[in-house]
Amino acid sequence: PDMRRVYAAMLLALPHACSAAAASLRMLTAAGCRTSGPGESSTAACSTWCSQVDAKFDCAFCTCAACAICAGGGAPSANAQATTARHDGGKEAWRVSTELCSLDARAEVTADWGTGFKVEVRPSSWVEGAVFTIGWHGAPISLQQVFAADKIEQDESRALVRLRKGWDEHHGFGFTANGAYRRPHIRCEASRSPPPP
Repeated sequence: PDMRRVYAAMLLALPHACSAAAASLRMLTAAGCRTSGPGESSTAACSTWCSQVDAKFDCAFCTCAACAICAGGGAPSANAQATTARHDGGKEAWRVSTELCSLDARAEVTADWGTGFKVEVRPSSWVEGAVFTIGWHGAPISLQQVFAADKIEQDESRALVRLRKGWDEHHGFGFTANGAYRRPHIRCEASRSPPPP
C-alpha cells in the first residue's frame, strides 16, 4: 500500500516538473538562444569569450546565455547594455560598420607585444567563403598568421582573407600581424567569389 502512494505522488508531481522544464525551454527559445553555428552549444552556458562590452550580441548565443551579464535566457542585463570602446584589459574593441561589412562583425585586439599584435574578428553570421579585407592605409604592417580563414592576397596596404567552414575557439577568425599596432580598417563581402589561390 505504501508503494502505491509513492507512485501516486510521483505521478502527481510529474506534470509540474514537465511544466517547469517547458517554461525554461520557452524562455530560452523566446530570448533567441542560437545554436545554428559550427561549434555552438545546444544548451545555455557561459564561455570565456562572452563579454559585457558585447553582451547585446553575445547573449543571443547559447554559449553565453547562462552568463551573469545576461538577464536570463539570452537577453543582456541592464548593466551590460552600456558599451565602451575598450575591454577590461585595456585592449581595444570595436564594431565594424554594417556599411562596410553586412555580417555585423566586431573586432578586438587580444594581444599587443609592441612589434606585433593579434586581432580577433567575430561576424554575427558566419558565411563560409566570405572575404574580409583588412587594411592599414600604407602603414608598415603585414599579416602573418590567420586562424579560421585563409589569406588569399596581400600587398603593402591590405590583405584579403576568406572564411573557412567553421570559426575558431573565439567564435570568429583571428590574425597576427607584424608592426606597431594601428587599428585596421575591416570590410567584408559575403557574396564575393575570390580568385583561386
